[in-house]
Amino acid sequence: CGVCTVGSIGPGGGVIFYVAATAQPWGRYLEVAPATWAGGYVDPYTQWCSLGDSLLAAYINEPEVIKRNSSALGSGKENTKLMLSSCMKGIAHLVASYRGGGKSDWYIPSADEMDVVLKENVVVGDLSISSYWSSTLAPVYGAWDQRIPVGINYTSDETNASAVRPIRASG
Repeated sequence: CGVCTVGSIGPGGGVIFYVAATAQPWGRYLEVAPATWAGGYVDPYTQWCSLGDSLLAAYINEPEVIKRNSSALGSGKENTKLMLSSCMKGIAHLVASYRGGGKSDWYIPSADEMDVVLKENVVVGDLSISSYWSSTLAPVYGAWDQRIPVGINYTSDETNASAVRPIRASG
């Protein structure tokens, strides 16, 4: 889309769910993949990180990694990179292999990005599973998971299963 609006189809074939008032360091538009992004009719329900990934525990306990991980809009891409470097299996690898619209820059939304996706669920559509992962680490262990339709954030162990829906930034 030239000038994207919430609800329009984005360059990656997903739906624009957020438009910043001005250009941000990460871009101006956030686009969410369609529910069929993983080849089925609903989002995959899987682990944040696989059981036994001792690297994840090391990363969570490193102050520099904790500082780099964020819940803010525009931070999901960096959070997903951290996940790829610490998890041998899990949602980061699943999302990294997605090529919707011929784009390879899809990532797991941060907690704040996922919150906006859930608030725009009428526009996004097909959010059919009760909870969705974010890429944001939780304060004690695991990651922030969000329940729909109420939009409650809660901490979940990374080996638990929830749904995942990739997003990307553009513009």
